[in-house]
Amino acid sequence: MDKRARYIRRSGKPYVEFTDGAGIIFPTVPLTTENGKCVPLNLLNLAILHQNGYTFLDVLLQKKLELQEKATYDGELPECLMPFQAESVRKMICKSGTLLADEQGLGKTLQLITVIDKRPDLRPCVIVCPAHLKHNWKSEFAKWSKTEPVILNTRTPYNPFADVLIINYEIVQYWAQYLTELGTKLVICDEAHRIKNRSAASTQAVLELGNNPVRIMATGTPLVNNPENVWALVNAINPNILPGYTYFTSYFCEVARVPVYYNGKPLIKFGEKVMRKVFTGSKNLPLLNKTLTSSVMIRRTKEQVLPQLPAKTKTILPIDVGLDKENKEAINLILEADNVKAANDAYAKLYKELGTAKVDPAIQWISDFLSSSNEKLVVAGWHRDVTTAIYEKFKDDAVLIIGGVTDKEQKIKEFVEGGKRILIGNIKAAGTGLTLTVARSMLFVELPMTAADLNQMMDRIHRIGQSNQCNYYYLIGKGTLEEKILDLLDRKTDMAKQVVDGIEGEELEFGNLLKEAVESSNKNEENN
Repeated sequence: MDKRARYIRRSGKPYVEFTDGAGIIFPTVPLTTENGKCVPLNLLNLAILHQNGYTFLDVLLQKKLELQEKATYDGELPECLMPFQAESVRKMICKSGTLLADEQGLGKTLQLITVIDKRPDLRPCVIVCPAHLKHNWKSEFAKWSKTEPVILNTRTPYNPFADVLIINYEIVQYWAQYLTELGTKLVICDEAHRIKNRSAASTQAVLELGNNPVRIMATGTPLVNNPENVWALVNAINPNILPGYTYFTSYFCEVARVPVYYNGKPLIKFGEKVMRKVFTGSKNLPLLNKTLTSSVMIRRTKEQVLPQLPAKTKTILPIDVGLDKENKEAINLILEADNVKAANDAYAKLYKELGTAKVDPAIQWISDFLSSSNEKLVVAGWHRDVTTAIYEKFKDDAVLIIGGVTDKEQKIKEFVEGGKRILIGNIKAAGTGLTLTVARSMLFVELPMTAADLNQMMDRIHRIGQSNQCNYYYLIGKGTLEEKILDLLDRKTDMAKQVVDGIEGEELEFGNLLKEAVESSNKNEENN
């Protein structure tokens, strides 16, 4: 049997022609030609033919290689990149679009910043991300790059006077026309699973940015769980990788029809129930994975690159909390305080307001984590109102550990052995005696009062039994005392490890940390 495929054009469009093909199932029904049959030219159809033993004649083989974009960058890269990060950066620099699907915690932001720096020809560049991550992007640029991006905050476009712009999904629709007219050449979508709803205004705006720009979609979402959501991302990068949406979903998704309900009853129209289509499962996933990994998708899991990872990573997530007045008042009161208790009391009001201001950003961050990962997560807070408010949002998928809980052991079991993905804990109640190595990520919504408490809470996931890298994330009020306090707590962690039975020396008292933080902040302002 002649199992060769060739490139042809039919009605002005590219097709793949092949002989026989009996029994091969394509997303679309093959058309009949003089020499056999043909299907539209896309990388999926080529993968199907290759899987069934077909070889490609010269022109078609060249078309396949063009779709896969195998070239890599051979220039110098920053030494801060780990080997697996450098490998993907070399690929992305040469591609006309990428689906960067590394698991959370593998440094996608650093990789993307490096690509931006190495491709100055792709500016203006627009980075679209969730609102609570905008300042994190800017701080990462300050850490790793000489480029100074500008954050866009309003719905009314203005000239930002920068060639790297950071904007959140909620306002991108108001800037889309301006950014396109600006000549945007590179669009990076962070937490790109947010544009899975093709009919949403923000999704349409993101996909319309620029005139055929290079697009990089970054998301840690495991593709095997939801193939339907992958289509919009890949199609935005290169429409010649996969077939059209309807053909794609019929080939990779299990579909069922269910009644539409209205006021608790099935909706009836013309005497019949109104039905809607839902996706209930998936199929042909190995073929989808092969198609994507041979072309636009770069995906590594922590297990695959574990030897290259540090034991712990810390990510600071600065967010706007709108407490400038309260922060200044706290600083003045701390400077006036003549003892540790007075300094603590001076900070108490700001401390509570900071926690309350971070509830919504924390909920957004946790939602993104759940959407982009299958992992479990530990969330650490201090005030009961803060931890309880977050728990109420995720109570179907979470357990809450706070002071006075009577069924603590059962809740821990539900998290460690059961289906609960989130443990939300008060730093005092959950910071000792628990082994939570089933999780490798921890979000600090609020900072603890001592370095010892910080270290003990961190050790809930980083202890004997943990075989993975641990990732710690800190929501920090931008421009507030928290920034200095975290730095001081971090530097004094080694001292806290030497404390016996929780009895701390005077130098570790929180009031003294506050004094040191305020005095350090004032010195920096004077020097500037």
